[in-house]
Amino acid sequence: MWQLTGPFGPCLIMALPVLLLTVGAMAMPQGQPPASARRVRRARWLPRVTIAGVFGGLLAGLGVAVLLQQFAVAPLTRQMLIECLIGGLIIGIALPSLGKLWSVLRVNAAVRRAEQRLRAAMPKAGPPPESTAEPPQA
Repeated sequence: MWQLTGPFGPCLIMALPVLLLTVGAMAMPQGQPPASARRVRRARWLPRVTIAGVFGGLLAGLGVAVLLQQFAVAPLTRQMLIECLIGGLIIGIALPSLGKLWSVLRVNAAVRRAEQRLRAAMPKAGPPPESTAEPPQA
């Protein structure tokens, strides 16, 4: 019989719960949800800040400030120049971000449609067909 006092005694005592938990986990399959409940990970949206967008927005804001001064709409003051640069910067960040948001929404809609088609096809498919081929001879 096993001796629980030898050098491996504590290991045997600690191994018993591990064995019981392993057998319990194999008896109750809880690994993955059924195929109909699986969800594909969606694309994430994050704001898109690019150097070209920031630089282009600042340049557009500067251009608007100069055009407002040239067409005598408003005099070119420090406050107006700062407001135009900030407005251009916001537009330079917002437009690429909205473009990315639109593409993420399109991708997520396509994933959702594919999941719906898969869920609709699962009950119709039934169990896999039995194989009539003979097992290979070794």
